[in-house]
Amino acid sequence: MDTERGWEMTKILNPIDVIIGEACDGHAELVEVSLEEIGVANRTYRGRNGKETLALIRRACGGGRGETNVAPLVILDCDLPHDDGVAVLRALKSDPRHSWIPVIMMTAAYDHRQAEQCRNLGGDAYVAKWTAFLGLPSFVRRVRSLASRASRIASRRRSAIRNHLGCTGTLEQCYMPNARRNDRRGQELGGKEVRDDPSAP
Repeated sequence: MDTERGWEMTKILNPIDVIIGEACDGHAELVEVSLEEIGVANRTYRGRNGKETLALIRRACGGGRGETNVAPLVILDCDLPHDDGVAVLRALKSDPRHSWIPVIMMTAAYDHRQAEQCRNLGGDAYVAKWTAFLGLPSFVRRVRSLASRASRIASRRRSAIRNHLGCTGTLEQCYMPNARRNDRRGQELGGKEVRDDPSAP
């Protein structure tokens, strides 16, 4: 991607923190470079297996208390060791404290059945790794859209914490009905993403 285009995207999209679950050093570095080129990543954190990645995500969200000081976007390799990426996705999306976090699933070998499984679990995109490494337009569009959504939701969560939402329940009880609506809307809008042909430009 040329420098001018990357700069334009930087002006449009505020940087966020990205958590990458990837066992291979080279692959993780390629994803980080791609994120830097499109102006998305503020800081990146890497888990080398499923358990480590899940712990990083929970730590980013206040240790599971539903708080967050960052707007995280998660990128997971489907074939992570010690709890694969699909298992991490399932754990995140089944927990209302973390289900709002956008998750992009990466795979070395595109599998339509696995793509459907990830969509059913609440994954926001399913991409072939090389599209991420090269920063192709299809990957850029997904990242920009999901990063913007993460920023908006995280901002609302921080406001909810500050204002206590004027309710007597927990933060999650007050906030999550709206978050679930947003998640459902995002899945409706992004449902086609997980079905995209990996060879599409």
